[in-house]
This record gives sequence, C-alpha cells and structure tokens, in this order.
Amino acid sequence: AGRNRLHVWFATDQAMRTRHGEMQWATRLEQALDEDRFVLYAQRIEALGDGSTGLHAEALIRCPADE
Repeated sequence: AGRNRLHVWFATDQAMRTRHGEMQWATRLEQALDEDRFVLYAQRIEALGDGSTGLHAEALIRCPADE
C-alpha cells in the first residue's frame, strides 16, 4: 500500500505474515553482523570418477542459532 491506499489486515493475511517474517530475518541478520557471529566454512567438492583434477570447494557462511 502507498499514498491514498488502504490495506485491511486480517490475522490470516499471508502477505502480511510473510512480510513480518522477512523483517524479523533482516533484524536477526543485522544483529548477527553487529555481533560478529557469522562463521566461514569451506566444504571440499570431490569428483565422482570423471577424471577432474585440482582442489574444488564451496564456501559456506553460517550463523549459529540465537542462544
């Protein structure tokens, strides 16, 4: 909704629940950044017999659950 518009909210309104959940996640992520709680991991990727050579990995960033 914006200027000159009206939105009637109902407890069953999925769009509002989704938006509320997104705002909660944004707050949690900002707090985790402020508290330096993200942890960087690397996970090795192994070839399955296709003859690939070299080291391959994917980077993972994790945020431990709130205590």
